[in-house]
Amino acid sequence: DSLSVKLKTLHFHQSNVHDFAWFADKNWIVRKGNLFLSDSTKKIILWSFYLPKNAELWENSIEYLHDSGLEYSRFYGDYPYNHISAVDGDMSAGGGMEYPNITVISRSGSEDLLEYVIMHEVGHNWFYGILGTNERDHTWMDEGLNTFVQSLTQREYYSDGPLRRGTAESIVNYMRMPKDMLRPIMTNSEQIAGREFGANAYAKPAAALSVLRETIMGHEIFDYSFKEYARRWAFKHPKPADFFRTMEDASSIDLDWFWNGWFFTTDHVDINLEGVSWYVLSEPKTLSDRRFRSNYVEAVS
Repeated sequence: DSLSVKLKTLHFHQSNVHDFAWFADKNWIVRKGNLFLSDSTKKIILWSFYLPKNAELWENSIEYLHDSGLEYSRFYGDYPYNHISAVDGDMSAGGGMEYPNITVISRSGSEDLLEYVIMHEVGHNWFYGILGTNERDHTWMDEGLNTFVQSLTQREYYSDGPLRRGTAESIVNYMRMPKDMLRPIMTNSEQIAGREFGANAYAKPAAALSVLRETIMGHEIFDYSFKEYARRWAFKHPKPADFFRTMEDASSIDLDWFWNGWFFTTDHVDINLEGVSWYVLSEPKTLSDRRFRSNYVEAVS
């Protein structure tokens, strides 16, 4: 009859995903944008879904998705899926929770924090999504590698951002902890809790890779080897040895001593300060002065 509810069926399809989530809210404001990768003609659709009460905070959310997808593709290889989406959702499981193609973001106190979380969660499309590492056994292969690339991305926009400070402070705090509380990065994540878990999973591996890139391998060789690791092991569930071996094979550099010291022991870094040079940093970029602000944002509803 005329009062019958009309139903329709929607089909969603995406190849090469090992997990998924689906969200809906009739009150959402929906924004749509596009991302064209620098070395690809493929167009990726960007979506953000947020509640009216958070409209001002989420105003630039499409921009955050765009910049994150573009920058991560530089280091990991092109984003292989068709969509990148962020959902505004009240939750208590940290700042956000990632799934292939989509992330749900909890309440954020500022635009910078929202950008920070979106950037981090978009990165999880590669780790844990594309590479599919075992986070229960080796959390650092997901969180640590992702935090490292996030720190590189953060430098594109801020001379002093939350992550740049946080990584350095976290590793210093980690190294100040009592010796009996320290655990090697390679310790199974289920055997670690509290402060040492965060340091082992996020800060220390990110700091290790920063040292490797800045002082040992150099940017060009490191970036090539890191992207080669992501290319070789996409959708193959690599283990730590696969990461270590690929970085050495792609660079032709023996790094056994480095992996052993940073990942298998709790030895402190032994650094001597020989001199200090001063230089002036460029002014930090702001949310109103970003490289990619253009006409790619489209209001949907």
